[in-house]
Amino acid sequence: EHYNAFVATFKQIGLWFDFLRENNVFDNTRIIIVSDHGFDNQKTKIFNSAGFPFKKERITATLMVKDFNSKGILKFNDDFMTNADTPYITTKDIIKDAKNPFTNNSLKECNKQNRVKIAFTHGESTRNRNNTQFKIENWYTVKDNIFIDSNWTQEVPQ
Repeated sequence: EHYNAFVATFKQIGLWFDFLRENNVFDNTRIIIVSDHGFDNQKTKIFNSAGFPFKKERITATLMVKDFNSKGILKFNDDFMTNADTPYITTKDIIKDAKNPFTNNSLKECNKQNRVKIAFTHGESTRNRNNTQFKIENWYTVKDNIFIDSNWTQEVPQ
């Protein structure tokens, strides 16, 4: 059911890239495409989700970056990144000591040295929340390569 929307979106992105190239600004433009979450279609699995109550594709956000003056073919990079890295990537080498406008903290690359916590909740829980609170069914942590099941750990509820 989402196929047509995905195809139309990527077609429009391609047209936008063509426009940038035709106007000689593609090379001198940083382009960032980021999603808030992933999507699991029932036909494919990016990686094995054995033992998990969900396909990990649901929570694996898209983060694509074309930096200034990058040339050549697109390259796949599976460095551990999250959509929370977007503000840092956006301002890197443009705004010296960029700050979060709400906290006044410096923007920096997210520290993923140990593990990153991931909350998983069913969509119905978020739709039926009470004010700003909703039930999170599961907490997970992940480190290093997200495509390896052994890097994921389910946290014990407290």
